[in-house]
Amino acid sequence: MRSLLFFGFLAIYTWALVSYIGDCEIVIVQDCLQKEQQVERNDSAFLIGKHNAHLQLSKDFRVYEFLSKDPEAPEVYPISRELVTAVQFLRDYFDTPIAVNSVWRSHEHNQKVKGAKNSDHLTGFAGDYSFPVKPEIIALIDLEVKLQGKLFQRLLQLGVTSFGIYKGHLHIGTAKRAGAYQYDSFEYNYWSKRNSLSKGKIAC
Repeated sequence: MRSLLFFGFLAIYTWALVSYIGDCEIVIVQDCLQKEQQVERNDSAFLIGKHNAHLQLSKDFRVYEFLSKDPEAPEVYPISRELVTAVQFLRDYFDTPIAVNSVWRSHEHNQKVKGAKNSDHLTGFAGDYSFPVKPEIIALIDLEVKLQGKLFQRLLQLGVTSFGIYKGHLHIGTAKRAGAYQYDSFEYNYWSKRNSLSKGKIAC
């Protein structure tokens, strides 16, 4: 009897869910469902810590380079796979070393460094990077973003959804936001040197 009640409730819930998402933008719904499944399977993030510090994440980067400098960091925490892919792409594109300044942060540490209240660093889906040999690259990337050039478009294809241009470092984020993907365009975040946020849009 309990089994019948359970499956009856499940059928009604499924019907209600399908009816609800039927009115939503189908592309956004599919993207959200896909990302939710990826998080459950841990496909969207590496789980890192001191225990696997020497694990190779990409051709030129190991876990220890992404380890948090936060004294309150837990033993294991996530960092975005797309973040690693994007920084490796930039490493290859400019053929120069890249220093990882900050990725995952706790709420307390984020407050201390005056990070945004809902910063993607809190989930490991944002990173700050510098170019010790060629610091002028940051200005080149800033220009690419403003002109929506080929490098900028390639970073979007790799999963980058936000850009921040600051004095001495580059911020990129890969968090997915419902509503950013439209049928003919994509909306991304752009943080200026004055730490002010603006929205950019590029046609698909």
